[in-house]
Amino acid sequence: MAAMKKLAALVCLLVVTTAVPHGQGKRFITETDLFKFTWIADPQLSPDGATVAFVRVTVNEKENRYEASIFVAPATGSEAPRRITSGIRDTAPRWSPDGKQIVFVRAPEKDGKPQPAQL
Repeated sequence: MAAMKKLAALVCLLVVTTAVPHGQGKRFITETDLFKFTWIADPQLSPDGATVAFVRVTVNEKENRYEASIFVAPATGSEAPRRITSGIRDTAPRWSPDGKQIVFVRAPEKDGKPQPAQL
């Protein structure tokens, strides 16, 4: 239960620190602000509870698409998240039972079009 509370706190911290502009006055969110947001999705705690893997989603305004990649971070929040995949359509991270590997889903691109997803 304590690990889940730490995970929830880490996810909230990541969302707040990446989505809230610092030093600006109060104003309403506009549709163009959404292009600057970063979403955190599908957090997965490692079997030993020490590390969390998650999907980080951003908007590529120029290409008019969402981009998703897999990151890991200590569950304690003691270090910054680290990107572990190089694709732009990487989702659904899952830990191996021993916690040494992560499998994820990637939808590769060919000729500018997404192809069927692969593990």
